[in-house]
Amino acid sequence: MNINEWLKTFEYSQDWLDYGVLSESHLLAQVADYQKSGHSCFEHYRYGAFNKWIRETPKATNQDIQNYIKLALTDPDQIMGHSAIVDLLKVDWLSDNQFEMVSETLRSLGDWAEQEIEKNSLRRMVIKPNITSSETDKLLNCTYCQIQIKLFNRSDLSIGSLQHLAENGSSKKIRHLAKERLKKNAT
Repeated sequence: MNINEWLKTFEYSQDWLDYGVLSESHLLAQVADYQKSGHSCFEHYRYGAFNKWIRETPKATNQDIQNYIKLALTDPDQIMGHSAIVDLLKVDWLSDNQFEMVSETLRSLGDWAEQEIEKNSLRRMVIKPNITSSETDKLLNCTYCQIQIKLFNRSDLSIGSLQHLAENGSSKKIRHLAKERLKKNAT
């Protein structure tokens, strides 16, 4: 079969190649895997192509983001396509404008997306070099243990914030870690 026939078999549109989310060499590697394994859940191959693009893209233009979203929204497997958009939301290299673009797309898909948007907004906040006091308050009062652990691991965490985590952290683990550090700092 030729490239166009393989695209059709795997349920890729020509846009995948045109947008650069899939290369011919990656498609041929997927074909080789398919021929060897017989694995015919083609949505897994498409999801793999989305993930490969994210891993190998150091930075993207707004048009690249729009193209990715278009491919995800038009994918034959709607659930997988939505998951691919959530994965894009998690990328650290998104600009604030691009993060908002992806967030707006997710909001249009349903209320289920709000939690993912909130969690990733907080994740982006906690890895910023400088966090404002209002951002610190949001992070201290969030319910996501992983976010609070990232906050706990910051070298610029104040004693007051540490005390807040020790008393009100979102999990037993973060409360314990904060109490232990406070004890260590007291000695």
